[in-house]
Amino acid sequence: MTILACMLSVFLVATAEVPIPMMDDSLDDICILPRPDGGVTIMLFIKKAMKIGETVDQFIAREVAENGGGLKCRRMRKSQWGKLPDWPKDRKHRDRWRWDEVNKRVYIDYSLPKTKSEKLNDQYQILGSTQATKAERLDAFLEIEALKARP
Repeated sequence: MTILACMLSVFLVATAEVPIPMMDDSLDDICILPRPDGGVTIMLFIKKAMKIGETVDQFIAREVAENGGGLKCRRMRKSQWGKLPDWPKDRKHRDRWRWDEVNKRVYIDYSLPKTKSEKLNDQYQILGSTQATKAERLDAFLEIEALKARP
């Protein structure tokens, strides 16, 4: 993995509630990689990581081969991403992103159970709420402790 791609990966994992970064120095092409677990990985491609004389298609094929984990790339333009009304606008629910092969889109599957981090976040909000009763805050505290103890 190139240093720039690695930096991008770290940047993408940093926070969930920011818009999906569509960096100025990235290509207009993105790869959507549906994973066997049902989730989705999104690959952006930084122009500076291209080798001299390499075409965009060659570059994307190389990056997907090196960093795509053997998954099949569904290419699209990043300019299309925000124009589709039901596509994720931020990374908040990225654990619930799914690929719809029929409609060629990424959607958020709200029917999936909440992740541990989502449950913790819910309890922390209750714990910090000035409108919650003492009993509700105590329940939230105990639930946080129980969730932290789980793997």
